[in-house]
Amino acid sequence: MDREQMRDRTKKFALRIIKLVSKLPSGRLGDVLGRQLAESNTIKRSLLEALIKECDELVAILTATGRTAKRSR
Repeated sequence: MDREQMRDRTKKFALRIIKLVSKLPSGRLGDVLGRQLAESNTIKRSLLEALIKECDELVAILTATGRTAKRSR
């Protein structure tokens, strides 16, 4: 799965969570559960995007290191 596919999947998941939260019953329990679901979904998505960015940077560093090592031989 590439980066774009991962973003599409996480976006679709976020939209499903929003739809689910909107269908929860009104009241204290529904409000609390809805808020927790919405917040955890947002946090997971932002963490996933940060992780993808870190991995891309690490791949770039390792690729550059490999190229430098080849030239040094």
